[in-house]
Amino acid sequence: MVAKEKEVLATTKDMSIHYPAVEKLIDGEDFTKVNKNFTSAYKELEKISHETGLGRASQARKAMVALEWVMDLFREILKLKYRLMKLQEEGSPSVKK
Repeated sequence: MVAKEKEVLATTKDMSIHYPAVEKLIDGEDFTKVNKNFTSAYKELEKISHETGLGRASQARKAMVALEWVMDLFREILKLKYRLMKLQEEGSPSVKK
C-alpha cells in the first residue's frame, strides 16, 4: 500500500461529507429512485432540446450534460468507495472497523 493511500485512509476514517442524503445513497447503493428520476428528467430535456426559440433548447442540452456529469460522479465515488474498502480489507493498521 502506498504511503499516501495509508494517509488518506487514516484521515477519512470517521469523516462525513455533510450531505446525509448522498451519504445514504452511496452507503446503500440503491440508485433505483435516482435512476428513475434522472431518466425521466433526461427524456423531458431531450424533448425540449429539439424545440426552437427562446434558448430553451440550449439550456436543455446544458442540463442534460449536467445530469450526465452527476451520474459520472456517482460512478467515480462508488469506485473510490470500493478501492478504500479493498485497502481497508488489505489491512491498514491505522484503519480497522
